[in-house]
Amino acid sequence: MAELKDKDTTTLFYPFSGPDFLNAFTFFPTENKYIMLALEPVGTVPDFSKVPADSLKRYFDEIKNSLTSILNFSFFRTNSMSKDFHSDDLNGTIPVLFVFIERTGNKIIDVHPVQIDTMGNVIPSNFVQKVPKGKTNYGVQIDFKNPDNDYLQTVYYFSCDLSNGRMKNNPGMIKFLSSINNVTTYLKSASCLMFHANFSKIREAILAHSNLV
Repeated sequence: MAELKDKDTTTLFYPFSGPDFLNAFTFFPTENKYIMLALEPVGTVPDFSKVPADSLKRYFDEIKNSLTSILNFSFFRTNSMSKDFHSDDLNGTIPVLFVFIERTGNKIIDVHPVQIDTMGNVIPSNFVQKVPKGKTNYGVQIDFKNPDNDYLQTVYYFSCDLSNGRMKNNPGMIKFLSSINNVTTYLKSASCLMFHANFSKIREAILAHSNLV
């Protein structure tokens, strides 16, 4: 584990992550911030007071089903997530992020909807079940406390498309990526995407702003 830790960084950057907080925290449990970017929608925080008792089993079955690939193969599959996180019950990644944060021994302190604006700033937002056409960079900020650490930690998850074609029309994300410096970048199976020309912008951003990949 010592080889994975850069003493000069306090932020983990995890593009193409899906809601995989599990591996991010397992390898890097002391980071102040975790910045996760992926295609999958953020969704909404479930309000169990409004969920009929006979619907709860279906809801938790959907969460269990969405975890199948990562618990068996250690990664999420994009094709599966395109189905798993677009139902009326499970409309985004938030419930899975909650499961991983809590089951890794942490306590969730607060949850805020956020968004990256056109200037690359993280600003307050609203939770949306269905993203309006033409809108992007919706996210969630989850503050949590680990009993082994004496400080508050935060995970940011933003829904976005990191391909060159979509980045061209997303100046806010380009500016946001340019503002991230001295980070440790963590990549898994989706690292293969950056061998393709259509993902050169995110590849260049990683190489330009990371202390460790």
